[in-house]
Amino acid sequence: MSYANRKQMSSNRTAAIIIVALIHVALGYALVTGLAYNVLKKAAEDLKTFDVEEEPPPPEEPPPPPDQPQTSRVLGARFELRRARNRVGRFTYTLVIS
Repeated sequence: MSYANRKQMSSNRTAAIIIVALIHVALGYALVTGLAYNVLKKAAEDLKTFDVEEEPPPPEEPPPPPDQPQTSRVLGARFELRRARNRVGRFTYTLVIS
């Protein structure tokens, strides 16, 4: 008797396919309803969270005072140092004696 000529499925084979299908359905149901939920619930409990607070920015430095000529008096003479920016962008200093 050749296996290629068999047209019918035996009752043992049909029963085995039905049992395997039922086992797959039961495992899928267990994962969807209970097992996966407990794993996620436990993972959520173990997760530790905390708030990150940013440090306040440092206070701004006050702007430098406007340029004022520096003066001094020596024996009645007045000395004044003037600062000016030239065309190139560098500062030049001039000493004025009055």
